[in-house]
Amino acid sequence: MELKDYIRIITKNYLLIAIITVLIMLATYFVTKNQPPSFDGAVTFTVINSERFPPNQYGYDYYFTIQSASLLADTIDGWFGSPGFVKQVYDTAQVNFPATDTKSAARLFKSIKEIEKSTVVTVSIKTDKAEETSRLVTAASTVVTQEIERLKKSQKIPDTFTIIAS
Repeated sequence: MELKDYIRIITKNYLLIAIITVLIMLATYFVTKNQPPSFDGAVTFTVINSERFPPNQYGYDYYFTIQSASLLADTIDGWFGSPGFVKQVYDTAQVNFPATDTKSAARLFKSIKEIEKSTVVTVSIKTDKAEETSRLVTAASTVVTQEIERLKKSQKIPDTFTIIAS
């Protein structure tokens, strides 16, 4: 078929093409208009291990210090997949816990560690109320800090770890 044939088909069915385009636009408008608003919130946890070795042990360039911080970041990442921890965050935020089973509770927060050996964990949540989102992000930061302090007191991790929430 040549270009003239395509143009002839389009001009012959112009009304049908216009009606379909308008229907798609109207359907898109009504679908997006009727969706409830959602609010996203996120907090980034950076794990820092300030442990420094004596000058005569410089051979590994702080490899083990970085690796231990990465493992603690893995632990924080895992906490947000735990229904008990997520419920603790909701209780701290004084927000109604929406999950009915453990599978849905583990999916309320989305925790991302971009690189396997990274010491940065980004945790995000989406709710339908702005105030709830803000309170949950603040509570997540508070609960992680409390858990790290509890681990330090029980001497399960060294006192050299610092968690920065931003």
